[in-house]
Amino acid sequence: MAARLTFRSAALALSLCTEPACAALQSAERVSPPAGAIAAMDAGDPVRALALTRTAGDACGARSATTDACTDLWLFIIQAALVADRPAEAETAARRLLAVVPADSEEAAGAQLLLAMVLQSRGRHVEAEPLLRAALNTALRVEGTDGVGVGMIAGRLGVVLIAFQRVAEAEARPRRAVAILRAEEHTSELQS
Repeated sequence: MAARLTFRSAALALSLCTEPACAALQSAERVSPPAGAIAAMDAGDPVRALALTRTAGDACGARSATTDACTDLWLFIIQAALVADRPAEAETAARRLLAVVPADSEEAAGAQLLLAMVLQSRGRHVEAEPLLRAALNTALRVEGTDGVGVGMIAGRLGVVLIAFQRVAEAEARPRRAVAILRAEEHTSELQS
């Protein structure tokens, strides 16, 4: 069974996601980023990592019957492109990722979150807002009002609303996000 793109894995994908942290996102049914690309990221060379992974991503997309097999490559390309300060390439990979996940699914919400984050990094808040609202609606349906994905997305949406100076609408979102994430942190500490 293929690993699923979730709200948590979407957030992990934008962290410095290298072995073994990326292992949870990868499966035997998907094409992993090349070892050389992972080594380049580990060595602090995101430009080289991006070049190696971009080539693999193009080849994967061209030969794979289902582009879902390339999901891990798109995630890695997004991360490497952002670290390399190449937001246009991150956006292209995020759009490719969104195109291959099932619509109105947790995976789609994770991909919408990633694309919205890339667009926010480019100052394109108008384009990010509907993606965040759609992702939030899916997160609410999938996780309920106290889900971690709801918290992460609500916080991001609050930032977009502040950028539009819609402070009254934005005000409650970051507070709610912090409350959800604090509860999750407390639950994690109790389980440790």
